[in-house]
Amino acid sequence: MDNNLFYLILIFICFLINVSNMIRLIHVFQLQNYNIDQQIIWYKKNYKLYIVNFLLAAIFIIYNINDKNFFLFVLGLLVLIMFVLSLPKKQKKPLVYTNRVKRQIGFNIIIFLISFILFFCFDKRTALIISIVITILSPILVFISFLILKPIEDSIKNKFINQAKNKIKSINDINVIGITGSFGKTSVKNYLYDMLVTKYNTCVTPESYNTTMGNTITINNMLKTYDEFYISEMGARRVNDIKEICDVVSPDSCILTEVDKQHLDTFKNIENILKTKFELVDAVADKINTNEKENKKSFILINGDNQLIKNNINKYDENVKKHIYTYGLNDNNNFYADKIKISSDGTSFNFVLNINNKIENVEFNTKLIGAHNIMNLVSCIAMAYLYGVGFDDLKLVVKNIKQVSHRLELIKYSDKQIILDDAYNSNIKGFKSAIDTLSNFDDTYTKILITPGMVELSDEQYNLNFEAAKYAAKVCDYAFVVNKVNKQALLDGLNSVTSINKNNIKYFDTFNDAMDEARKIVSEKKVILIENDLTDNY
Repeated sequence: MDNNLFYLILIFICFLINVSNMIRLIHVFQLQNYNIDQQIIWYKKNYKLYIVNFLLAAIFIIYNINDKNFFLFVLGLLVLIMFVLSLPKKQKKPLVYTNRVKRQIGFNIIIFLISFILFFCFDKRTALIISIVITILSPILVFISFLILKPIEDSIKNKFINQAKNKIKSINDINVIGITGSFGKTSVKNYLYDMLVTKYNTCVTPESYNTTMGNTITINNMLKTYDEFYISEMGARRVNDIKEICDVVSPDSCILTEVDKQHLDTFKNIENILKTKFELVDAVADKINTNEKENKKSFILINGDNQLIKNNINKYDENVKKHIYTYGLNDNNNFYADKIKISSDGTSFNFVLNINNKIENVEFNTKLIGAHNIMNLVSCIAMAYLYGVGFDDLKLVVKNIKQVSHRLELIKYSDKQIILDDAYNSNIKGFKSAIDTLSNFDDTYTKILITPGMVELSDEQYNLNFEAAKYAAKVCDYAFVVNKVNKQALLDGLNSVTSINKNNIKYFDTFNDAMDEARKIVSEKKVILIENDLTDNY
């Protein structure tokens, strides 16, 4: 083959590799909310994906020293291997081609096109050298492009944030309720919306929109001037994330669902998680005096069963404490549930109100199952009640309320075939709560667990996954581990328990393989628990 043609083919393949790698990395960046710190953590964890880059660099150096046809052949072979490895894979959540993504892609393609331009402007060998260097360095170049474009993106972001701030401030009578916690946020948000909308015009952040920009987009595009309530879900991966959202939405009331170990890669410790979640409580506390002057209500509703949360309210003055209410499953809370009865058809429970020397009991029925779902409902019933929604309306809503998809969602094919879909759960308390729900099914059911375990737990990832697996092994008849990320920790935890048949503990590369195996299990009645599902960046 003519060397010039060979060079051109290699340059073209390098271009395709660069485009494919760029799309992959931008997708990861989007999944991580465009955060530079998390992208660096991802690179550190996934450096093995770029071993071929290092090999290509080594062969490339040898080739340029020796200039032999053999090394030219190996060079071409490695480029082809990189091309195969970079081919797009099936994605659970495809890349969304927002304007930001389009700007990022356009900027990177301009860089990659340099090698093509040089092919026609300079000698072919120089063009190939530049093309391969760009390919070797493509992960770094894409990251550099993030840094270069960041000031532009921040400027655009601030423009939309200011627009949202001005819009929400212009609606004088709106009540803003912020919802945060280590987990339970999306469920609480959706349940509360269903309750408030029976009496008030209400706007809510859709799906899992829980970032500053998610709230900004919702306010700018969905909030109406006649809305009486805005429910804001607030997520966080680092200190000050919640404060940033509060600065935009200015919450009047809040619900704090839980504080537990999660996103430890960025938070580092439980103290930082607690501090960040309480940024929402701080924001409401700062607004109480203003609201009192304007005769506007403020309520701080916290999970009273979580001692870490309960202890932290002592820092507030007496005026703020008058606005703090607790909820949970224990009877020392202002709002709690007791007499909980769970079946495959749902749950019945007694809602107890105990405030201002007033005690009231109301019976509720729901299609939802799981203790943490009842906790979520109690918080929403309490907040809706405080804002004047009557129990008759609330009972009807709770009876018909639908489970949020993938959050311990009961999919009942028949009385004999049930799936508990908890694919969006990724924390130790939620994991154990789902196992507790599984244990409520009687011994006539074969109990099957499918899980990849929990992620973003830093140095505690092995121990927490081991602990969760050990807890599950005491309940499950079968346990299927998926994905290599937590393979060893989960298998070690499962095998540490004697009650589970070791032949029923298996590993699968993919969720579909595990589910196929679960369906093959012969049993008159069985329930399959899907516990967590890792995103594409894993």
